[in-house]
Amino acid sequence: MRTIETWLAAKIIALDLNRAIDKAERLPYSYERERVLHHIAAARDMLLDLSKKADTDGR
Repeated sequence: MRTIETWLAAKIIALDLNRAIDKAERLPYSYERERVLHHIAAARDMLLDLSKKADTDGR
């Protein structure tokens, strides 16, 4: 059951991060904007990897 909860939590957080990326992309171009986008994308990728791992561990 724990892996299903981990998988679901990671998917929900990844969706929230995608929304944050969409909002950050609307900001005017700057170094700070690019750093924010980079960090949000890295966090999203980490969570998607976690959800994939939980998916393979659970099946």
